[in-house]
Amino acid sequence: MLLASLSVTDLALTVAIGFVGGVAGGLLGIGGSIVMIPLLGLAFGPNQQLYQATCMIVNVVVAAGAVHRHAKAGSVRRECVIWMLPLAGIFVIVGVLLGNRIPSRQLQIAFGIFLLYTATAELVRSLRRVPDHDAPAAPVRIRRVAPIGAATGFLAGLLGIGGGTIAVPLLRTLARLPLRQAIGTSSAVMIAASAIGAIAKNASLPALTAPDGSPLRISTSLTLAAALAPASLLGAVVGSRLTYRLPLGVVRLAFAVLIAIAGLRMTGLLG
Repeated sequence: MLLASLSVTDLALTVAIGFVGGVAGGLLGIGGSIVMIPLLGLAFGPNQQLYQATCMIVNVVVAAGAVHRHAKAGSVRRECVIWMLPLAGIFVIVGVLLGNRIPSRQLQIAFGIFLLYTATAELVRSLRRVPDHDAPAAPVRIRRVAPIGAATGFLAGLLGIGGGTIAVPLLRTLARLPLRQAIGTSSAVMIAASAIGAIAKNASLPALTAPDGSPLRISTSLTLAAALAPASLLGAVVGSRLTYRLPLGVVRLAFAVLIAIAGLRMTGLLG
């Protein structure tokens, strides 16, 4: 698959998916692939391994596009980033290697279950309507922050996600960070972790196959990433700005509904 071989409709659809994923990633600090992977499946058919390899590349772009705005707003906790990154970098490779051993259909179902978990968690948070005001910086406890990096990296590698879906709630509950600081910190960690994961996943792609048994190619992953990345970058910039303007409870509710539908489709519970 080359960009030149994509129809105008398919290219426009891919660009739209990239923009939506970028907005979600920039707004919520989640990387964007948790939205892009199911949407790519709906648009072009199931191909979990390929979409994960593609979206791990795009996650780097989304995180980079969002982190500048978060850093400017003082929402990136650098000490957390320093302690999370080493384990995130190691465990993202572990996650990739394990994910490569799982058949595509089973991996898709696992991803769908994770989406349903995410949707439920976000729905609970939005319905609680607990205000989250920016608070003074609290001391960072290494024993709490470092394991968050490990969990973030492992799930990012296993499922091809940015890891923010896990990092943001864990940074809030374990490290006691306000929501916007958790989002900004997660975005910063994802730049490096997603880059490491993208290299590992795409390097292993030729040894994997699509659901129809055809071999997967790095060139296909790079082609899709090239179509997704520019719109994702624009979406990430827009989303990161909306983080400081929109009521996050409303955004989380809409996000939870979208992710729940995608999760039901990927698990086969919704036709």
